Amino acid sequence: MVEGIDELTGLTNNRVMIEAPIGLNKVAVALSRIIVEKYGVKETIVSGRNTWGACDITTPPPGFDIIHIGHALPPNIASLMRINGYIIEKNGERVVITGRGFKAYVLPAYYVPNDNVVEALVKGLQGYEGSLVLYPILYRLYAESVARGIRGTAVGPFTGCFMPIKANKAVVVSGGYFYALTAKLINPSSRVMVADPHRVVVEDVESIYRRYIGLKVNSLLRAIDARRIAILLTSKPGQGNINHALSIKRRLQQSGRDAFILYVDEVSAEAINNIDADAIVIEACPRIALDDLDRVNKPLIAPLEVNYIIRGKISEYNAATVTLIPLNSEY
Repeated sequence: MVEGIDELTGLTNNRVMIEAPIGLNKVAVALSRIIVEKYGVKETIVSGRNTWGACDITTPPPGFDIIHIGHALPPNIASLMRINGYIIEKNGERVVITGRGFKAYVLPAYYVPNDNVVEALVKGLQGYEGSLVLYPILYRLYAESVARGIRGTAVGPFTGCFMPIKANKAVVVSGGYFYALTAKLINPSSRVMVADPHRVVVEDVESIYRRYIGLKVNSLLRAIDARRIAILLTSKPGQGNINHALSIKRRLQQSGRDAFILYVDEVSAEAINNIDADAIVIEACPRIALDDLDRVNKPLIAPLEVNYIIRGKISEYNAATVTLIPLNSEY
């Protein structure tokens, strides 16, 4: 289900590129036909690249606007995009982003719940009656159904870098562990359960969280000894901050380290493993510096973790305050 198509107005161009998470590729192709047949758009193409969030909007071919489906635009990312020269107009969950010569329409899309799946998830959440039920935008309808089943409250949408919710116990309705780990990072002493509609399982994420925190502490301890540090700056408008990257470079150099900036589009494990550096600062999605630790051969540092490296100690390390992008996205 995609909302907001009937409200598309002010298209800068009559040619449109549709981008979406890889799991919604079939929806994107179907939508490309619908907007030609029903809304008078002349030409459509579908982006073949995976989009990780509204932070990851690309520059379309000349003469094309973008319809981006499947993600929400949180305020911290909107702030960073404004810093990078984009204009943001919000109307509820619908957002129009004006870039250089194009507009991007960020439209909500939701999985339609399967009643049997909802029933199984609710059954697995016995003992969690009255809990907050958190969700990324794709899972809104599932979360609302689960919340009714456990007499809880559905709250969202949230993203992997923005979830300002404190709770003694929380249920996160989503696929995999990414969003549930966000809730656990914010609430490290709380019980956080993931209710996954795809695998139809309910799990406590405590062991997953402890594993990643262990990887992170080990990574930071190794990074303290690094003498040559690369700063990966992404071109993605809702992730990269050139001024902050330059500031990090200067501070690392002042601490006696060799530091340099690499400008990239996609930050991949393969690219990281081939960089001639002792450690990498991820001036892109900060979650890469946590979630990809078991895929790379060198320490990864989130931008707000650089202070720990320069000071040479991590005794006061707090993952919740450094792994997510703050509301003040100028850092």
